[in-house]
Amino acid sequence: MVRFSAEDFRRILTKIRGLKARVYFYFKDFKYLLTIDGLVRARDKNFDVVSWSIVFGSKAPHEVLNSLNVEKVEVELKGELNPLIFNSIEEFLKWLTQSSS
Repeated sequence: MVRFSAEDFRRILTKIRGLKARVYFYFKDFKYLLTIDGLVRARDKNFDVVSWSIVFGSKAPHEVLNSLNVEKVEVELKGELNPLIFNSIEEFLKWLTQSSS
């Protein structure tokens, strides 16, 4: 399992912003998502923004990714109709590294 530091998450955020992509992290047995769409937000399954502190408490984004099991990661790229779907955080990171190099 991948462990993230705050710096790791900042690098991911920078790459996602550079790609002008939206990323949705779905967690197993959890009704909220962590999303990156320029900003890092908590959303419910209807994609409505919800209060970060209500959903994740005082956890930073990298702590959320370290503490919850990622079910899948969806990436929406600008100009593409269908999202890319990754079944693990490792698959997503491999794609992100390849697409931004």
